[in-house]
Amino acid sequence: MERLVAQHPSYVIARLPQVAGKAQNPHTLLNFLYSNVVNRVPFTVYKHATRNIVDVDDIVAIVRALLDNRQARKITVNIANSLNCEIPKLVAIMEQITGNPALTNIVDRGCSYEIDTTAISTIVDKLGIDFNHNYMERVIQKHYGKSQPQ
Repeated sequence: MERLVAQHPSYVIARLPQVAGKAQNPHTLLNFLYSNVVNRVPFTVYKHATRNIVDVDDIVAIVRALLDNRQARKITVNIANSLNCEIPKLVAIMEQITGNPALTNIVDRGCSYEIDTTAISTIVDKLGIDFNHNYMERVIQKHYGKSQPQ
């Protein structure tokens, strides 16, 4: 698909990580974790696994900034969080937000990976997007907190 899009004279290809937002798909990572914690369904967690997650609103803002920059053409860019999040931490955040303990089987498996986000770092700074260590808590609270309809 990227090759097809790259045939356009002014293409911009955005590669996305896991996206946090309103989605009815029960198979997205965050929906899966939320559902299992709320419904007290046991699940396996890979102790060393990480995922890169960005709020859909932040993705929209970054893409808009890229498209508004007329010089940003003929590019393929990773739109991702500068920090990966460990799956056990995601589970802990879901436990905190729901008030339910997760029924997990923690296994000594999984791995981490890095995504190069240098191409968007200036845009992220200009937009005031803060991918600090509280980012995941804020994003999960926004989309899965008790005040939000599920």
